Amino acid sequence: MITLRTFLKNTRRTQVLFMIHRLQKGLPEILKEVPKKTKTSLRKKFSAVAAAKDGYYVLIDYTNFKGGGILKSERYHGQGWGLRQVLQEMTLPKRSKEVIPEFVRSAKKVIERRVANSPKSRNEARWLPGWKNRLDSYLRPACL
Repeated sequence: MITLRTFLKNTRRTQVLFMIHRLQKGLPEILKEVPKKTKTSLRKKFSAVAAAKDGYYVLIDYTNFKGGGILKSERYHGQGWGLRQVLQEMTLPKRSKEVIPEFVRSAKKVIERRVANSPKSRNEARWLPGWKNRLDSYLRPACL
């Protein structure tokens, strides 16, 4: 266990670079089924979030938390809740310091729609406060 912990601690930078690489490599998948006129806009939003302070943390965490929004299993009634849907919902702010708050606003709207579309038997509304707290954590500096 000590050896594993030491290894993980000593390779944090490599691990983060790998996660960023994987996220960037997944962007074409996120854009695959999007109409051509929307691709440029989504790419700009992705880049704006990535360029923001802690932006890659936000993108990686949200994707691990709710998915990329490309799988059929990430949808209720044909509406998804992954990264693609958050980027689609976003408005690209003029000032860079407003990018993460806009991402959070958009993500909250997307997950609220998820809960509204979810089967009543799943009672997903019980998770909404925790999900929103997690999104609000993006507004505070990451502990990387």
